[in-house]
Amino acid sequence: MTEPTPGSPPQSLLDQFRTNTTRSKLHPAEKLLLGVVSTHLIFLPWALGTMHVWSQVTSFCLAILGFGIALRSRRPFLRGVGTPPTNDAQTDRRSRPVQNLICFPLFWLGLAFLVYVLIQALNPAWEYHLAGRYWWLQKIDHVRWLPTGMRAPFAISNPWRNLMIYTDAWLLVNTLWIGFARRRSLQILFTVLGCNAFALAVFGLAQKALHLELIFGFWKPPASYFVSSFIYKNHAGAYFNLLLCLTIGLFFWYSYRSQRRLDKSSPGSVLVFFALAITVIIFFSGSRTATLLMGIIVLSVAGYYFWRKRQDKTDLIDNLSIWFPLGCVLIFILVAIYSLDTGMIMDNLYQAAESAEVQGTGIRQVASRATLAMAEDKLAFGWGAGCYRYYFPVYQVRYPELSRKSDQGLPLYWEHAHNDYVETLAEVGLVGVGLLALVLGCAAWLMIRARVWENPLALFATLGLVVTAVHSAVDFNFQNPAILLTWCALVPAIILWAERDKRA
Repeated sequence: MTEPTPGSPPQSLLDQFRTNTTRSKLHPAEKLLLGVVSTHLIFLPWALGTMHVWSQVTSFCLAILGFGIALRSRRPFLRGVGTPPTNDAQTDRRSRPVQNLICFPLFWLGLAFLVYVLIQALNPAWEYHLAGRYWWLQKIDHVRWLPTGMRAPFAISNPWRNLMIYTDAWLLVNTLWIGFARRRSLQILFTVLGCNAFALAVFGLAQKALHLELIFGFWKPPASYFVSSFIYKNHAGAYFNLLLCLTIGLFFWYSYRSQRRLDKSSPGSVLVFFALAITVIIFFSGSRTATLLMGIIVLSVAGYYFWRKRQDKTDLIDNLSIWFPLGCVLIFILVAIYSLDTGMIMDNLYQAAESAEVQGTGIRQVASRATLAMAEDKLAFGWGAGCYRYYFPVYQVRYPELSRKSDQGLPLYWEHAHNDYVETLAEVGLVGVGLLALVLGCAAWLMIRARVWENPLALFATLGLVVTAVHSAVDFNFQNPAILLTWCALVPAIILWAERDKRA
């Protein structure tokens, strides 16, 4: 029951029931926004990882639509009888999205980075030319004291296309921050993401079981190492690790809540099954780094579980609620290993041990050194966002390991450096990296202020962010918009969740 405010008449039981009921409802605009954001985040991985122009343009349109809905000013929905307009300061602040957006530091820092990339796009120093099978770069007039980019095809990659992707992420972060006024919206969004990851995992396992060579049965990928709807196995592994952490966090949160409320049932057992299905697809993906990081996640879960059992003498998660689902899933894993291509798995594990030098300290490390040399030649402003692939061949020829022939007898073409951090430095320089560092530093400060480690869902979701960032040091995961946008969307969602759930 709610306490009457000073100076107001006491509420009847009917009025109190109306107040509590209406507060649990979502504003119609927030329901619409939740639908748009959920559709957007579900679309990203299913659209082949959003690696093509058509899917990136679609994602950009969904981001604009969501941001427009979030900017719509709204009063608190169906305020209860006897509740003064300024009773809930948090709800009152969230009802003024424009003012809230102006006070959001990531809005201004992200905008500064977008303006920086825009200057690169408007000031090209090189122009791409194509004649038959051959292409080259020609130097053109430009303003030398400003950041520069390259004039290249949008369909391949150029600063304009990267600007669209970065703006997409910026809009999504701001949309979540100003548009989600209730904890329930975040709860639904997290649950939708977990269910979507499970559906992707089941789809990927079905592909493995049926030995399909086409994605969705009709689209032929450029290589055979696709997983689920992802063209590249390492991208699939990174995405599933990110969502695995979120699903584990959901399990702990739902389990703790059901124990506190003495509920007869909880979605926790289902979420354990979801998490283990995601674990299986990571194992079958063939991504060695993702599998290693998944093992670290599993050890972190075990450590957290036993730590909480020592801290909470009341056993907030009883043994039956976790060990029975784990036993069922262990049977599922054994059946999956028996049914699917176990030979492929053993080959991958054998290759991981045999080719550690090639993958760890070999060709990718050489590529990182070559990329650093490229970055040093334009250290301040970089070569231009999305322009790495055009100028890297100049440095590639200096390293024989990078210039070896492919299986088709052609020189290897490096579209990305397999290290997001050195590639970003080469493209946007120290100024751009400095702006991104400010964005990440501000986000980390907001997470620390929200004390995300005190909430199991926020804690494990943050672990997912860290795992993805570590994986990106040896691959180009943030060049995949499905991973980048989901990662960026989780940042404000985790902060808001840690703040809201603490007061619930």
